[in-house]
Amino acid sequence: MRILMVIAATTLLAACGGQEGAAVSACKAEIASKLEGQNFALDEADMASKATVETDGILRIQSGITFDPGLPKEVKQTFDCKVRIRDGEAEVISLQFIW
Repeated sequence: MRILMVIAATTLLAACGGQEGAAVSACKAEIASKLEGQNFALDEADMASKATVETDGILRIQSGITFDPGLPKEVKQTFDCKVRIRDGEAEVISLQFIW
């Protein structure tokens, strides 16, 4: 199951391209590190479509995250992720879960 998720994620990221794709990838990795061992799902296409450029080239993504998708205890929430892109490198500078 995880292999299919990785393949799907890679395909979606390739479709995103550019700075939005880099920001989505960075946010996804940061979220995964914070929620290690938890069951969650992200909509990467939604994340890329909601990426906005703020001052100083910072990209902000406000999107949804689903905990325990498909289970009776499924919970949907929102997150706010800010990414700075310098020299082609994406760095998460802020990540907040909005409970």
